[in-house]
Amino acid sequence: MTNRWQWALACSVSGLLLLFCGLLVPAYLRAVDVNVIQRAGRETPALAAQGLSLVNQAEPGDRLVVLQAAQAEGITDREILGVAVTNAMRQHPDWLVWGNDSVLKRPFGK
Repeated sequence: MTNRWQWALACSVSGLLLLFCGLLVPAYLRAVDVNVIQRAGRETPALAAQGLSLVNQAEPGDRLVVLQAAQAEGITDREILGVAVTNAMRQHPDWLVWGNDSVLKRPFGK
């Protein structure tokens, strides 16, 4: 009987310790300075430019995610990206159904 209580106490203490460690993680992630994030993204292409390059590479799943991110953030070139994605989807309607997975196309003969 005491063995059960010892296991219950050990599991409870372990659970509380894990909960405490989990609560520390968001505080650490918020501690990243804005200047560090800006410096890391300085040499990377803009979000709309990245989306347009995905349109040219025929990556349907990725470009939709980039378009949604651009719309959510209010990026200035989001209209151009939206038009490019819409035109690509009109030219290739099967991309919308199958997404980015060419493995699914083979068994169904599409």
